[in-house]
Amino acid sequence: MKIRPDQLQPTIEEQQRRKAGMTPQGASFEDVLAQESGSAQQTAKIAAPPPLMGINPLLQVQAPKVATSNAEQEVMDQMDTLLNEWEKYAGQLEGSTGQTDLRQAYNSLQRIGDQVQDLKSGLQSMPDAKKEPGLQAMVDELEIMTVTETIKFNRGDYL
Repeated sequence: MKIRPDQLQPTIEEQQRRKAGMTPQGASFEDVLAQESGSAQQTAKIAAPPPLMGINPLLQVQAPKVATSNAEQEVMDQMDTLLNEWEKYAGQLEGSTGQTDLRQAYNSLQRIGDQVQDLKSGLQSMPDAKKEPGLQAMVDELEIMTVTETIKFNRGDYL
C-alpha cells in the first residue's frame, strides 16, 4: 500500500494544530513546565488521599478460631489431600519424558477422580453442606477439572 501526499496532509495539519495549541508562541519549556506542574499540584491538593498510618491494621488481625465438627474437619482434610494430589499430578506432567511417567500420571488422575467422588459424597452427608456454597462450588470445579484431564489423556493430548 502506497502512502500518497494527499493522505498525509490532514494528519500533518492536525499535528500542527495540536502543537500550536499546546505551547503558546514564544513560551519556553520552563514556562510550560511551571504552568503544568502548578496545575498538577492544585489537582493533587484537591484529591489527596489521607496519609497511610504504617502497616495496614487489618493485616495484623488474625482469623478467629472456628470450632469445626468432625465431619467438617474430615472434608477439609480430604480437600487438602486432593489439592496435594493435583500438585503432584501437575509435576508429573511437567517432567514426563516417557511412557512410565505418563502411566504414573494417569494413575494419579484416577486416584484424584476417586477422591473427588469420596469428597462429593462426604460433602453431601454433612448436615450443613448447604451453608457452604463455596465449598460445593470448589468440589464441582475439581470434578470438572478431573473429567477434563481424563478426556485429554484419552484423546492423546499428552503423547
